[in-house]
Amino acid sequence: MKIFSRTVLAAAFVIAALAPALAQWQVPNYAVPIGRGAASQGFKFAAPGTAAFPLVSNGAAADPTFQALVNAGISPSAAIALTKLANQNANTVVANGTNTAAPPVAFPMPSCSTSTSVLQWLTNTGFQCATNANPQTSATICNLKDQMDITSPGWVYYTTPGSGTNIGPALSACMATFAANQGRGTIVVPAGAWALSTSNIDFAGSYIIGQGSQASVIVFRPPGGVGAALKWSGAGGYTGGGVKGVAISLDSTVGASTAIGLLFQGNATYQPDQIEVDDIYITSIGGVSTWYSGAVFDGSARTAPQGMRVGMVSNVQIFSATNTGVSFNNVVQYTISNLGVYTSTGTGRNIYFAGGGSPTTNTIQVVADGLITNDLNITNSSRIFARGWGTSVSVDATATNSRVEFDGALIGVCGASCTVTAF
Repeated sequence: MKIFSRTVLAAAFVIAALAPALAQWQVPNYAVPIGRGAASQGFKFAAPGTAAFPLVSNGAAADPTFQALVNAGISPSAAIALTKLANQNANTVVANGTNTAAPPVAFPMPSCSTSTSVLQWLTNTGFQCATNANPQTSATICNLKDQMDITSPGWVYYTTPGSGTNIGPALSACMATFAANQGRGTIVVPAGAWALSTSNIDFAGSYIIGQGSQASVIVFRPPGGVGAALKWSGAGGYTGGGVKGVAISLDSTVGASTAIGLLFQGNATYQPDQIEVDDIYITSIGGVSTWYSGAVFDGSARTAPQGMRVGMVSNVQIFSATNTGVSFNNVVQYTISNLGVYTSTGTGRNIYFAGGGSPTTNTIQVVADGLITNDLNITNSSRIFARGWGTSVSVDATATNSRVEFDGALIGVCGASCTVTAF
């Protein structure tokens, strides 16, 4: 009995002695133990805190606590992968389109997929789609390079014979845009060599403006060697327009052709009146291929009002033609200056003023100065004042009421009230 009492007392003493030590290893429910250091026994603890808050370190000298995790607490290596983000609806972006700070939302993107669409951000609203917002490719101005980026992605310039992406579809797209708006516009041709493999695109009422005839070069490869590189018809009554600061060169792969560099020709109702042509260089690369005609101005299809009316042609050089260098047929009130035809063959070296043989089909009222050609040929024309240089000037009785001063031999005799001074 004494032995049992001693044992119980001893056990009670041990338990009493161990109670403070055991208490050091206990933490409150739902708390997280925190070490006290190498020289200390037991734990401190971090209280549970706000639901969903993580346990965050407060540095080496302070206990960690449950708290909100701010941006600075996330290292780049611990960033959340995009694949871990919540799925969003199709065709949305995460954005805040309001005018105040707010959580981002899945913002629905507008449909913006046409060749003239431009995606814009509207302040305090979000994304929107605009049309014709690019000042270089708009309802009335079409930059060829910008249009090529839309029409022919991955396009390339002309560099060697047969190379380069065809600009024909882009030029047609420019004209389609003009037609859908005001019916007229300006196509800007930046410096560079541009391959054209489409014939007879009609630029009625519109301008083609390059950066200079030695900078903006259109290399023409007409299918089958047929057709005009640049054409104006005045179709639908869209008169005016023209071309400035461009070279038109036949590719050396074409050979002998019936192609025309510039063609101005309408019908019995509409003609490309009020045309302007300036700083143009028509040739062939390496002098290998040949044009049928360098430039043709033909108003013969219309008699009321008469012909193709009111035009200006200046600073034009033409090479490598075989039929006509340049011809003016039933044109009315034209001013021409510094027009030259060089290194062509046969009649392709000549400049012609001609008509159909009647008062309503003949060329009339032309002032032409600074002409350089092999033969200046004037028939079925009236009220022509022309001066220039060449091998000869050819006239007949159908050239009337005109005055010609030409440094070349006179061939033929002109008609009534016509004077030719050849020297």
